[in-house]
Amino acid sequence: WAQLLGLPSSSPPVEPAGMSKTCSRPKSHVAGVAKATAPLSIVQLEDRKKHKETMMHAAKLFNEKPKDGIAYLQRVGALAPDNGSEMTIQLAQFLRETPTINKKLLGEFIAKPSNLEVLQAYIQQFDFSGRRLDEAMRSLLGTFRLPGESQQIERIMEAFSATYFASGPSDIATKDAAFILAYAIIMLNTDQHSPQVKGRMKIEHFARNLRNVNDGQDFRSGFLADVYNAIRDREIVFPEEHDGEAGFEFAWREVSADDSQVGPWASTRGITAEYDRCLLAATWPRLLLSLARILTHFNSDQTLRLALSGLHALVATAAHYGLSAC
Repeated sequence: WAQLLGLPSSSPPVEPAGMSKTCSRPKSHVAGVAKATAPLSIVQLEDRKKHKETMMHAAKLFNEKPKDGIAYLQRVGALAPDNGSEMTIQLAQFLRETPTINKKLLGEFIAKPSNLEVLQAYIQQFDFSGRRLDEAMRSLLGTFRLPGESQQIERIMEAFSATYFASGPSDIATKDAAFILAYAIIMLNTDQHSPQVKGRMKIEHFARNLRNVNDGQDFRSGFLADVYNAIRDREIVFPEEHDGEAGFEFAWREVSADDSQVGPWASTRGITAEYDRCLLAATWPRLLLSLARILTHFNSDQTLRLALSGLHALVATAAHYGLSAC
């Protein structure tokens, strides 16, 4: 809060140099700076915020009952009103891009026979070019929890294999070979990492199970060894499956992943006051709570002076922007 409001973090209070000072500048100066540096207008920013809120509410409804979530998306115009190919693609994009969708429910939903076209559209959003099959599977299976029934798994792997083979992998001769290897990788992942399994499968056994399935030929031995070693050394962790170390590592990879679906950060390239009101409107309750707790629980004179200065800056800035609730 000290940085947001322009207060020093470790020295006696001085004149604030952040949001509270910006709002005291002449309007012509503030407007000029904002116009020169703001990458998005307030209207654009508010539109994005409203769209995000709509998607979050749709996800909440979908998690409770998928039909209700889909009906809501059609009602607000986010999905085409009919059930044609356009609506299928839009729904697949919503499922892929909305992080609050329940991953277990998502896996069960796309694995249903009636949702085959949605499943295909969902998988076709991934770019598998240049990826080994186990790497492509890892990127896909990190977005939903694989269902437990064999028919559901088979349905997902068939759709995955078709899309993956269309990317032109060099070591796989046919779509059927891709499917068989994908299913074998799922079994290998369980074999190598399930605590219920006593004797772990060796590379020789793994390769023997896959003889003559690559269009009548064996897979290249080096290729199978790379696949085996990758699965042995690092488990394919399905979302919401683990609570321990593996689950933490998965969550951390999700946070730090370089997702090509996400655009670059919108930098203000300098100082701008154009976003200040929206920023303060979204953050003042937490800022006020933090300052109040400091005033309640701390005894250090310097800390109390900083908190009082922060409180003054917060209230003055809120008054400037007409945030009367603050």
